[in-house]
Amino acid sequence: MAIIYQTWRVCNGIFDWKLLFLEPSPLSWFIYALLMWYVGFYICFKGVKNHRMGILRIWIFTAIYMLWTFSQNMGYYWISILPMPMAITYVFYEDKARDYIQRHPYLSLSVVGGMFAMVMGYTLYGIHVHHLPGWGPLVYTTLPIWVVYLTYMLGGARNVITNFLGRISYEIYIVHGFIVMLLGDIILVSNPHLNSISVILLLLAITVVSAWGLNLLSRRITC
Repeated sequence: MAIIYQTWRVCNGIFDWKLLFLEPSPLSWFIYALLMWYVGFYICFKGVKNHRMGILRIWIFTAIYMLWTFSQNMGYYWISILPMPMAITYVFYEDKARDYIQRHPYLSLSVVGGMFAMVMGYTLYGIHVHHLPGWGPLVYTTLPIWVVYLTYMLGGARNVITNFLGRISYEIYIVHGFIVMLLGDIILVSNPHLNSISVILLLLAITVVSAWGLNLLSRRITC
């Protein structure tokens, strides 16, 4: 993706050697964020026999990380990081979470539905009143919970679609930034709301196809 992105910059006359390592790919802040988190994860779980202590450490690391990046005005670094410790914590309690959702489907649906209504209210209020960012911490924190819930309701790994998306999730993570940057502002229809929905569906389709192609290529190379 770095090669594709830098080639695109050369073709558009905006290539800069100084930015080659600072921004190897679109939204490449996550590359450097992951480097810090790999180190933090190793430190938090090194020599820990009780996973609860490791989880406690990772949340302490999260708090320190967020305070530092917030103080440095590194918006992306802190505003979207909460799903990381949430996912690490969830791994240790996945069986209990799955059983609870299956035993209390209506309560789980109510919680997820309430989160959805809260996020939609935040988004509408932000757009029409205070111009709040649609990618705020509230959205980033609740979205993984929706994904987990829907995955369980759709049968998890037994569902062909969710299983397929799970196999190419890393590639989706890699390619989506460039695709959004390249096509995110296109206009397909005159109605702005319909255009937003149309563009999102188009970007999703292109992202999945591109990620699938990258997955096949990487598997062929490694095999």
